[in-house]
Amino acid sequence: MMKKVTARVSAFALAALLVLGSLMMVLAASPAVVDDSANIFSADQKAEITSRFDRTGDKTGWQLILYTSTQGVSSGLSDYYNENYVDRISHDSDAVVLVFDTGSNKGTVISHGSAESYISDQRLSEMGSMLRGYIDKNDYYGGALAFADKLDQFYADGVPQDDSYSNVKTNEKADNKLVYVLSHYGWIIGIAAVIVGVIFFAVNSYRYKNLGKSGTYDLHANSKVELNEVQDDYVTQHTTVRVIRSESSSGGSSGGGGGSSHGGGDF
Repeated sequence: MMKKVTARVSAFALAALLVLGSLMMVLAASPAVVDDSANIFSADQKAEITSRFDRTGDKTGWQLILYTSTQGVSSGLSDYYNENYVDRISHDSDAVVLVFDTGSNKGTVISHGSAESYISDQRLSEMGSMLRGYIDKNDYYGGALAFADKLDQFYADGVPQDDSYSNVKTNEKADNKLVYVLSHYGWIIGIAAVIVGVIFFAVNSYRYKNLGKSGTYDLHANSKVELNEVQDDYVTQHTTVRVIRSESSSGGSSGGGGGSSHGGGDF
């Protein structure tokens, strides 16, 4: 009896471990990515940055990505690199991307998913000031490691309660297509609806005024009463009424794609 109980407990414990292991695999972030297109890091530096990013990813559940570029984008780096780099690569829904643009000597931090709630305007400004110091010294390696340290701090401090989030930009065209159409083209739709309504009313008024008589039943002309000694007969003649149907129009709608929603700021 004791052996059966022990076996059942062992089986239950093994199943629990398997479930827990599967859950951890689901929650774990994908491996960090160091895309050094500008060739500013040595092989050892890339390995160290990747290892450091992975440790932060294991702690936060965010995938960390570092991208270096020589494009020379001088303004709007967050939107530019979100559309032209981040949205074109495979990455986790919860991700933070650090971009160093050596062409313009600037950078940006782009956040996606749950990471957005941890990186408020105030925290983004703090991180930007810190990374600006590393860029001015051309110490991109030190800046990348400090970036991971700062994310660890933000995560440990939790989601800020009183900060602002104007850096988080929702792409209505991609994520809320109905809101995008109504907010940008609502006045056109309204005018078109009024015009269609006026035309519909005018056409039907004209048809009723000029053609409506054909659908009128003349009781006096189409019925008569005959009386005799046997019975009273009410003889009725029937007419066929032709219903004139108004034409209806149909239409369609079209929508376009766009970059994903993201949080971000340049420095």
